[in-house]
Amino acid sequence: MIEAPTERMGISELVKRAEFQILTIKQQRFVRFYIESGLSTGTYDAISAVQTAYEVAAKNAVILSYELLGNRKIRAVLNLHFGRTEFDSILTDLERALSKTLKRDAKTGSLSVATSKALEFYERHVKTPTSPVAEPTSEKETESSVQKFPIGAVIVQDDKKYLVKAEELL
Repeated sequence: MIEAPTERMGISELVKRAEFQILTIKQQRFVRFYIESGLSTGTYDAISAVQTAYEVAAKNAVILSYELLGNRKIRAVLNLHFGRTEFDSILTDLERALSKTLKRDAKTGSLSVATSKALEFYERHVKTPTSPVAEPTSEKETESSVQKFPIGAVIVQDDKKYLVKAEELL
């Protein structure tokens, strides 16, 4: 996982940047409200920011919030705010996509070639330990050969790589 910096660029600094100034007036209002509410409450609420900036109903705000957060110009400004590079942002998107793909591929019991290649790329560029194994803590664990892996670890088995994710089983 990519570590976020502790300090975030404030809106007063962002408005001076060229990345912010090329946004439309409504996009600027969206970004301003999104960041200001996030800094003051600790929760970044894209839907409320859309409703304020674009004066739309909640139903339409949900859809528009996804479009705005995916807009490359807005993402550039948000990357500045969060202290992320564009590459960090891409890796975060890749992590989300891998999570969804791994869930889908788990149903078929195999990884697609594209998923395998994406995992290789992700592993090369993110500091993730490969194949960590916890030491057995009891004699019973030793007998049953239980292995534990931290969430986010990449495991290699039968020449295939797997990303460890947490999912509660009932």
